[in-house]
Amino acid sequence: MVAATSMIARVRRQQMIEAAVEVIDQIGVSQASLVRIARQMGVSRKLITYHFDSRAALFAAVVEQIYDLGRSEVQPEANAARSPEAMLTAFIRGSIAFYARHVREMRVLSALYASDDPDAPNRDESDHHREEMTAVDAILTGGQEAGLFRSFDVGLAADLVRVTLDLGLRRIIAGDPPAAVAEELDRFVLAGLRAEQSRI
Repeated sequence: MVAATSMIARVRRQQMIEAAVEVIDQIGVSQASLVRIARQMGVSRKLITYHFDSRAALFAAVVEQIYDLGRSEVQPEANAARSPEAMLTAFIRGSIAFYARHVREMRVLSALYASDDPDAPNRDESDHHREEMTAVDAILTGGQEAGLFRSFDVGLAADLVRVTLDLGLRRIIAGDPPAAVAEELDRFVLAGLRAEQSRI
């Protein structure tokens, strides 16, 4: 009985997260009130606050779900790569492919991070973002130690990789071909990072 109740609660939470994604995508972060999200589901606001104690908590759950989905789809190939350069390529190309498969979710994540709504999460304060950047730092450091990448400030280079992917997301949302975007961004990033002997 307890297991069944727990499963129902998980399903309900998932439905609320999906409804929040739909509403944010339709009308924006500032207009996505709990009342409006509840209406999207056909339930009462009280039911949502039973599962999420605040609007900020629901928005945080949206962000967590999108990052979890991204990790499940992008990390396996990156982790299986045999060199730091191959790992970075897998991360860049895998991220662009993920954006193309989940355009709505990425629009919503971008909207949340860009919003000045007090309940919207801040990317720079997000544990999920920090974990992602730590992983990129590790790839770049590994590439330097292996002699594949030139000397550079790892933190700054990781930020540039992130900015490049943000640009890629904008191009995907605009309708550019994912394969072409991934190819160009991968070549651009690696050209800037490779050690001289790796350019030959």
